[in-house]
Amino acid sequence: MHLDGDGGLFKRPLIPNVMRTRLSLIKANAAVYQPWFEAWLDPLRKPPDLSQETAERILQIRRDEGG
Repeated sequence: MHLDGDGGLFKRPLIPNVMRTRLSLIKANAAVYQPWFEAWLDPLRKPPDLSQETAERILQIRRDEGG
């Protein structure tokens, strides 16, 4: 294994995986907080069923990512 700039030890294949994980965490957080945000924007709207709505959003995100 070479330690120069041609790759070898310094080639970091984990970075895309870390970025993908971070993106999925951001999406999951958005799925959790979006109903609260929408309720704040429109106070006359009936409060959402957060447990069911959140579970459906998280499952949809996981399906979209193929996980």
